[in-house]
Amino acid sequence: MRKSLSTFGLLVPMTFFPLAACQQGDGGAPPPPVEIVAPADLPIQEVLDRHLEALGGREALSALHSVRKVGKIGTSDFIGKPITTEIRAGERYLRRVEGDDGEIVMAYDGTTGWQEGAVPGTTEATPLGEAETAKLIASTDFGGPLVAAEAGGSRAALEGLTDFGYKVSLPTAAGLQRDFYLDKETFLVNRVEEVRNFSGNELLTVTTYDRYKPVAGVMIPFTEVTRIEEIDFDQAVRWEEIEANPELDDSLFAFPGGH
Repeated sequence: MRKSLSTFGLLVPMTFFPLAACQQGDGGAPPPPVEIVAPADLPIQEVLDRHLEALGGREALSALHSVRKVGKIGTSDFIGKPITTEIRAGERYLRRVEGDDGEIVMAYDGTTGWQEGAVPGTTEATPLGEAETAKLIASTDFGGPLVAAEAGGSRAALEGLTDFGYKVSLPTAAGLQRDFYLDKETFLVNRVEEVRNFSGNELLTVTTYDRYKPVAGVMIPFTEVTRIEEIDFDQAVRWEEIEANPELDDSLFAFPGGH
């Protein structure tokens, strides 16, 4: 079955959680799995420990209370649109894209996930479903799933070494496939393969990360590129500026007109 996605359903970087429904369109087969070229030379806990250290350490992550990211986004349908993402750690999320027909907003206000301008022909803000809201909440965790796994009690498994580095398998809460690839030298994530459910259709999404730079002592990728082979979809986000610990008032994230 060939599928495509409405453009703005893919505009949540890993953080990476597309929200749109599948439709008819051009596409192909999913990419072949990445080959394991050698057994891992370190135990899983040491790989996770080194990953946490590479990010900046738990103290630096704990001191990062909010971020504001400003950059440009391009997809298979358009290029160079301004994008701004503002996040309060563990609490709030707001993403704004300046589209041709107005601003597209996706947010979580601490209670409710909502979107505005994402559906063509409408400007009314509408609540997101439980699953979509959960994805936005996950995007407020600056450390990501592997830092939570480092603390113990996770299902993370070290599969071996690949050309992309260490392959760590950590299924999603829904039990879907999710594999992280950590550079063998830096222990930073350079690739994530994740099966995501689009209205009942499970598609493999591959996101690569590059241009890591320190922001208040935390290493953050300034380039995120996503590919969904089966629907021939590409998305690239290139952050031009990331500000640490800006003041972000609750009103910035609030559902327009109340819930």
